[in-house]
Amino acid sequence: MKRLVIAPQQSNAAGIPLGYGRLHLSKPSFADPELTLMHPDPIVLNKDGLVPPIYLKPDTGPFSVSVTDDAGTPIWSADDVIT
Repeated sequence: MKRLVIAPQQSNAAGIPLGYGRLHLSKPSFADPELTLMHPDPIVLNKDGLVPPIYLKPDTGPFSVSVTDDAGTPIWSADDVIT
């Protein structure tokens, strides 16, 4: 199991928390270290823009990550992320 570390709180360019924003991953992710509880895609941030714990399978190769606000407007993205 690998734990993906992303800033615990996502914000827009003005520093305002992305309440109910969306975190998109191009690989399956899990909510528990045992890899039994799969996250939905996208992962919905809470009202304060906080990201839940994210776990990946050990053999996860490069993948893409992106964050949008609750309306789907892109905030940031990264390709070829390696854990």
